[in-house]
Amino acid sequence: MQRQDDNQRSSRDRLFDKIPFINLDRETRQLNAVLIAHFVLWTIAPTYGFATPPLDIVENLFWGQEWPLGTYKHPPLQAWLCEIAWQLASLKGVYALSQLCVLITSLGLFLLGRDIKSPEAGLVGALIYLFSFYATLSSPEFNANVVSAPFWVFASLFLWRIINNTKKTLGIQNWIGLSLAVTLAFYSKYSVCFLLIGLFLASMISPSGRAILKSPLLYTSASLTIFLCAPNLLWLLENDFQPLQYAMERSLRLEGMSRLTNPISFLFGVILAFLVPLLLLFAAGARSKRLNKKNNGTNFLLVLALTPLSAMIIFSLVGSTGLKSMWGSTAAVWLPLVISTHLTAISSWPRLEFAKLTAICLFLFMPVAAAGYSIYSENTDRPQRTGWPGSHLSKISLDAWEKNIGGLPSIIIGPTWEAGVLAYFSDNRPSVLINGDYKKSPWLSPDDIKSRGALAVWTGSTKHFDAFRPFKDRGTIPIKHKGKSVQFHWAIIEPKIE
Repeated sequence: MQRQDDNQRSSRDRLFDKIPFINLDRETRQLNAVLIAHFVLWTIAPTYGFATPPLDIVENLFWGQEWPLGTYKHPPLQAWLCEIAWQLASLKGVYALSQLCVLITSLGLFLLGRDIKSPEAGLVGALIYLFSFYATLSSPEFNANVVSAPFWVFASLFLWRIINNTKKTLGIQNWIGLSLAVTLAFYSKYSVCFLLIGLFLASMISPSGRAILKSPLLYTSASLTIFLCAPNLLWLLENDFQPLQYAMERSLRLEGMSRLTNPISFLFGVILAFLVPLLLLFAAGARSKRLNKKNNGTNFLLVLALTPLSAMIIFSLVGSTGLKSMWGSTAAVWLPLVISTHLTAISSWPRLEFAKLTAICLFLFMPVAAAGYSIYSENTDRPQRTGWPGSHLSKISLDAWEKNIGGLPSIIIGPTWEAGVLAYFSDNRPSVLINGDYKKSPWLSPDDIKSRGALAVWTGSTKHFDAFRPFKDRGTIPIKHKGKSVQFHWAIIEPKIE
């Protein structure tokens, strides 16, 4: 009887061993708990704290409903995913999508750190990223940087596993994973070229890495990637490489000392993004230690962490184009692992309990503070974009359309922010003609404006919209922005029925 009970218990134990997430090591369980809490808090905070969605979200929403193959700024993946999230759960679905990207990035860092050194190093690296500016205060704004990060990390994870395929098996799943990760990184943001430079150099620092140049699977994987990227590559050719033109126009032209100070400011901004986790490590009494210079794993991480950032700076110096610190968010994604793999064991940190308590307080405080400050700013003369009176502006503008034309407008004309806000708050989700430029909004044509009319909205000068006169009616709404009184203009372009 006892033997039968033991056999039943043994069978039950083997069954549980096969169920995912049941038989996990301590570090994985700890990370899962933090990830779930992070997801919940940073989804709830903007959902209930932001009166108006952030700029990139309103832009992605009016892009996404058109299902474009490309946009004048970025590849289309962020717009597609944003539209899917919106259809599933409206705006809270979009905020959840941002946090899902953060979670996947953190998980990728954990897996890479675990493979290279230990589960503890992976856990610390993932937590350093989770407490960074990129994963906290900036994360609710779903954009190309947020959606790119997980693919950059998983591309490096698959490459590391290919290089360290000690069993000498085909490992075709890792090659497919690498191909898909690079493809999705390409469809997320064209800065993928810096990722490719980093992956190449990171693989060249070890004999096993250089050996993959002889593998037929490398060229098969590269061919698959090019094939999958071909639709957007053709779109770029057909649309005169609009995103590259936009990037050059947005970049500041550097002259004199600014050619030196801008890259320094860029690096300072990247480092500053990790200030909170660095201070927490200092509070815990964490110490660095020297590692074997021949350690392939730490060298792999170091090359990955430095190469894309260095390539961006070189590009800036050669082209005299300015860099923005947020552009480094994906390139800097491996810095947490570089730090964690050079730290002593957590058990040796003398003030660990104090740091844990501080970390928990910050973990809870940051999302509440982000939501609270947005709410507070609504009644100041410097409201955040998320504190803009979008609902009020839209009601007045849409009521004017209802009075003059009837129903709701199917087309909004204006700058990205103003037009996007109106489109978001309009129940019928109208199409947006960005700045009245048909090249930027190829889903619309002059005939559409002629037959359907449009509601134009903007702040600042009215000259940009003179081409759409005469207006059937127009008006202004005074608002506060950046400490100044600003006039929000609306104008009705009447449909011309022949």
